[in-house]
Amino acid sequence: MSNTVDGPAYEALLFDMDGVLIRGRATLTAVYEAAADDALDELGAEVPPAERGPFRQPQFGETMAARCREAGLDPGTFWTTRERFASERANARIGSPPRTRFEDTAVLADLSKPLAVVSNNRAATVEHVAADLFPGRFTVAVGRDPTLEGYHRRKPDPHYIKRALDRLGADHALYLGDRKKDLLAARRAGIDGALVRREFNREVTLEGSALEVDGLRGLPALLER
Repeated sequence: MSNTVDGPAYEALLFDMDGVLIRGRATLTAVYEAAADDALDELGAEVPPAERGPFRQPQFGETMAARCREAGLDPGTFWTTRERFASERANARIGSPPRTRFEDTAVLADLSKPLAVVSNNRAATVEHVAADLFPGRFTVAVGRDPTLEGYHRRKPDPHYIKRALDRLGADHALYLGDRKKDLLAARRAGIDGALVRREFNREVTLEGSALEVDGLRGLPALLER
């Protein structure tokens, strides 16, 4: 699909969450560390604190899987349990520094098209952010499923963007993200993508035809081109 902007023709607008709607580009490491301890305790795994490092990593990998098996745990069960605790702990921080909404998200109130938030973050946290910080604004909120399969479907895989488009009943949409992989995921899903410029991604370079917007205040102008 071309990157030519045809604002009025977009059936819906999709937004990444971390770094676009709320501050912070990922869940705090401390949340994952505490969630890992919660999960190990609930599952009855006898792992000394000094040996819990691999379980506390934000990302899933073979080292974590191997340590799960050594501790007598199914890696998928541990991951799903940790995801639940991570969401509970992360959700309790939403709305407090540093996990607050950007001021320029006020522009969402002026957008007439259906809106969706699509994030690599956990589904329970994405849904919480949409309901708690943006009540009534998003028709659809999609985050990663709390399973290993769901984890491996993160962007730049277009799976979650396609899920949101299906729920919206939209084919022609614009996805706004803060990383190159967001634009790649949008392209793979067959829709346009635009980079939202923030202080932390000013140095990111894009191809000449790529769309970008300086914060969300510039979105209405982008759509009117």
